Amino acid sequence: MISVVLVTFNRAERLKGSIQDILDQTFQDFEIIICDDASTDSTALVCRDFADRDTRIFYFRQPQNVGMPNNLISGFQMARYPYLAILHDGDRFDNQLLERWYEGIQASSNIGLVFNATGIMNKAQELTKCFMEFEEGIIEGNQLLEKVFFRRWHFDSPVYGEAMIRKDVLNEIGYFDKRFGFYADVDFWMRLLHRYDAYYCRSILIKGRKNNSTTAFCRQYDTHLPTYEQNT
Repeated sequence: MISVVLVTFNRAERLKGSIQDILDQTFQDFEIIICDDASTDSTALVCRDFADRDTRIFYFRQPQNVGMPNNLISGFQMARYPYLAILHDGDRFDNQLLERWYEGIQASSNIGLVFNATGIMNKAQELTKCFMEFEEGIIEGNQLLEKVFFRRWHFDSPVYGEAMIRKDVLNEIGYFDKRFGFYADVDFWMRLLHRYDAYYCRSILIKGRKNNSTTAFCRQYDTHLPTYEQNT
């Protein structure tokens, strides 16, 4: 039902936790496509070990480094299921992430994107900050564009790179534009929201590290975002 596309590059040790979190989901009807952007560490060994133990896991290694958009596109092209969950290595996922995303995307036939509140964790994986920007529920695409995307500086986005989309919507509006590099996802969300609505899960379903530069978490640290400090 869900194709999880997990992109990775040189983060073997932290990747283990990300993969295990996906395997421990309450929603179990999925495949995992791990797209490795030609890592030079032990990423291949980690992924093959998991793949040997679970037939739902497919490991693909790029022959050379191609960058995030191309690496992600490879996963899209291999995906077999109608819903695509885009995830990044090193992040930690709540065990209800896929279930909540799936429920959200089923709320309306016009929902093309589901995303959620996120958290920042320290090296001990303790939550230190969280980002909750909207109320739970459907957000009209044009409203999200006009009131959020178009009013932010530095090409910022409330969708931090990880989300669920419909495969037919992807085929309709086209893949990530490789010209934009790490910001290719922002361009994609904006094109999608011109035609479809989004669903927001107001729960911290994903936690990342501040220095996790493979993800779009590196765009989170602008002072205009609503944040909630935790005592650690």
